[in-house]
Amino acid sequence: MNHMVSARVYDLDIYKEIEGRLKHDILILRKRNFDHDLSLKKENIKLKTLRQEEFNKTKISYRCRDMLESIEKTVTSKQHERNSKIDSVKAALRRHYDNNIKREEREREIEEVMMRAMSEKLQEEK
Repeated sequence: MNHMVSARVYDLDIYKEIEGRLKHDILILRKRNFDHDLSLKKENIKLKTLRQEEFNKTKISYRCRDMLESIEKTVTSKQHERNSKIDSVKAALRRHYDNNIKREEREREIEEVMMRAMSEKLQEEK
């Protein structure tokens, strides 16, 4: 009987030792889980930050693209306006040049008519 009691005590000691090791292992696993959770939370925060930065870059790139398109439209519009003004100035200069040529032709014709008239008058007087 004494032997059975000592065997039970021995078994109890073994079970307590196993229980102690298991508690220690559980503590280590909890710490590892906590560390992994913390690491995952940090990575999740980094991921969210990166997503937000990418979203902001995309948003900025859309804004930049819209702004560039707006500037291009404005520049194109201004170029058309300038070309239109240049064309109208060229047309006015062309009309002015044509009018000067016509005036010179009329003046020559008038001169010729006057010269003929004067020469006819001189011939009549002779």
